[in-house]
Amino acid sequence: METHKILVCGDIGGSFNTLFKRVSTVNKSNGPFSLLLCVGSFFEPFSASTNIGNENNNNNNNNNNNNSNDTDEKEENNDNNPDNKDEKELTFPKELQSYKDGIEGVPLPTYFIAYSQSDFKYIKRFVDKETGELCNGITYLGKSGIKNISNLNIAYLSGKVDYPIKIQSNEENTIIKSEIDNIIKEGEDKRIDILLSNQWSRGVLNNVTSGIPTFLKTPYKIGIDGVKLVSQALTPAYHFSKNSFYFQRAPYYNTPTLKNQNPQPTRFLSLAPINNDKKEKYLFAMSYNPNKEINKDDITPNPFEKKQKELDEHVSKKQRNSDEQSTNFFFNNTNSNNNFNNRNINNNYNNYNNNNNNNNNNNNNNNNNNNNNNNNNNNNNNNNNNNNNNNNNNNNNNNNNNNNNNNNNNNNNNNNNKRVNNQQQIQKQKRQDQSCWFCLSSPEVDSHLIVTIGNECYLAFPKGGMVENNLLIVFTEHKPNFISLSEDERKDVNLMIDYLREYFLDKFNQDIVLFERNINTKGGTDLHGHLQVIPIPKELSSTVKQSFIDHPLTKKYNMEFNDLKNDENYEHELKDKQYYLVFLPNGEKIYSVISKPDFQYGRKVMVDLLGIPEKLNWKDCLKTKEIETSDTLKFRDEFQPFYDKKQPIEDSDSEDNTQ
Repeated sequence: METHKILVCGDIGGSFNTLFKRVSTVNKSNGPFSLLLCVGSFFEPFSASTNIGNENNNNNNNNNNNNSNDTDEKEENNDNNPDNKDEKELTFPKELQSYKDGIEGVPLPTYFIAYSQSDFKYIKRFVDKETGELCNGITYLGKSGIKNISNLNIAYLSGKVDYPIKIQSNEENTIIKSEIDNIIKEGEDKRIDILLSNQWSRGVLNNVTSGIPTFLKTPYKIGIDGVKLVSQALTPAYHFSKNSFYFQRAPYYNTPTLKNQNPQPTRFLSLAPINNDKKEKYLFAMSYNPNKEINKDDITPNPFEKKQKELDEHVSKKQRNSDEQSTNFFFNNTNSNNNFNNRNINNNYNNYNNNNNNNNNNNNNNNNNNNNNNNNNNNNNNNNNNNNNNNNNNNNNNNNNNNNNNNNNNNNNNNNNKRVNNQQQIQKQKRQDQSCWFCLSSPEVDSHLIVTIGNECYLAFPKGGMVENNLLIVFTEHKPNFISLSEDERKDVNLMIDYLREYFLDKFNQDIVLFERNINTKGGTDLHGHLQVIPIPKELSSTVKQSFIDHPLTKKYNMEFNDLKNDENYEHELKDKQYYLVFLPNGEKIYSVISKPDFQYGRKVMVDLLGIPEKLNWKDCLKTKEIETSDTLKFRDEFQPFYDKKQPIEDSDSEDNTQ
């Protein structure tokens, strides 16, 4: 397969003379090159309002804590910002006029993607809608898609991807969900040679051990999830993007899929703008042969799976431990003779008469039945002796039983009864854990919703949360409620509550309300206990207690809230009762015993307090798994470093573990 020599450029910002002069020089000295590909701002220099960012920051969040060093440029005022110009006020770029008039020819066929709103205004006015041609030799690739140019499959995202990914947008430079879905679908059966984007894939710096610029305060936060989704799906050989500095990452492995069992590694490069004070590299020359293998020693693991993989491994370990514990418990507590084996589990309480005349049948039956209350009549003396040794609870007259055997049987009877009860409890607990949505040992657990895992509890997002950053504190062990926890378990949960209070106050100037419902189910199965965590504006904090006390449903259900003075009152006040327990923003707790259960009582009170009645039904608040994952990643990346400082993890690679 042929080798392709290509040049790739960062933000041009209208400096076409500088670009083409440099391209001509490089082409003469190191060429010939076949293509020039351009990412970033094409027509106008970069300005603050065209800063679309390189992080998953929600534009509606007034508490954004952007680090300008981690995005494209520092903010600056620009009253002459081209984004504010009307399309009709724009004139054709002077430095391209000679190419448009045919006076000069571009040194290389040039293909570009757009970036800012001003870019799209130029495109709308001066680019041919059918061919994408701006002038002879300069072509706009389009909004998003895949094109084959010079036998190369080039994928492109032109403009910006917001967080969360928008379903629709009035901004022409915003890439919406359907466009991302389409490019992923289009690339399903294609080998993608090059991906062009204006933003980094979120988490692309994970597993990078050197070369990260020291001025980056939060390097692992750089990137956008929407771009990551495209890069993960297409697995390009090269992914080019842009920023205010030059960066080249070591190639990384991609995850095999059913359709692509052996995906190629990806090289990621980010180019600086042409006009940069530090003379960072803005033009990259590549010699690309699709069949050339990369030195495996240079390839890092997939950066996008790092944190999720850690959580999945933790969950898998929990599942393995659960299986091992249930198995080992049985065998570690087995004190009977060697004939006692797994078959004993199945027949512990069979009460019937065994009248066996066949020696082999006698032996098999005796091994399997531990609680036979009958008279065994066996014809063979040797078989009778075996019967006496293997039947542990024979309250009868055995023809060949002696006194020693009777004593042994009585002792074994007690042990076996205890063992049977333990086995039944283990099996019941295992079945319960395996079907529980919250047990980490269960295959039903949604690990993509888990934020972090503590010693005795873990933090996760719920399905259909009522507000942004609605969280759950879930007990690690399958226990029904807060009061059933041990002292150590309760301590760990209280620590998580304290961390969350401090975090939400410092980060968002919010307080949190927590509540727990302890309600019996119809089948009598113990639910897996957890606490709902609801962030609220500080100005509402003082009204929470009265909101629960005065709520119409409180009166309807004849509920009466009382103060819970200290932890010692938990078991005395609430043991074996159905109740609602509320943790107020000031740290106080109130509770009410309930006679008529309402699973949604707490949610109903909170949506009324917050004035969001449309959030009452959790099913109306469900999100796609993609958005759930993005929400979890965003909160995890912010909260994990804070959590680790409060409760350091036992891992030497603590920095990477925050991502």
